[in-house]
Amino acid sequence: TDFSEVIVEDSDVEKRGSIFDFRTVSFTAGLGFALMGCIIEYIYVFYDVIGPGTLMHGPNPGYFFMFAAIDSCCMALLQAAWSVILFRAYRLRRYIDIVAVVAIHILVSGLSLLNERPSPA
Repeated sequence: TDFSEVIVEDSDVEKRGSIFDFRTVSFTAGLGFALMGCIIEYIYVFYDVIGPGTLMHGPNPGYFFMFAAIDSCCMALLQAAWSVILFRAYRLRRYIDIVAVVAIHILVSGLSLLNERPSPA
């Protein structure tokens, strides 16, 4: 199938372009992936809460949920931004941007390895 339409049609010149708006497609793809990641992260958090109840004792047990929500929000925004940057980098063949996004993604994902404390649940 041909996903292109005629943009300019002169007497002899016919210019074809894509019917997709790449900014919208990239943002939608990033937002969908971010939403999926947030749902999976929160399912994991709620699964840990069902455990033996060690999480709910202490002075402020709600802080764990607040920080989990902030973490999910930040990761969702990062996923959407990375998606937009990657779509643009692939279209313009800017390989340094592709390498930078992949490196930052690995760095941010690896930050969880710095946590020396065990899981609270």
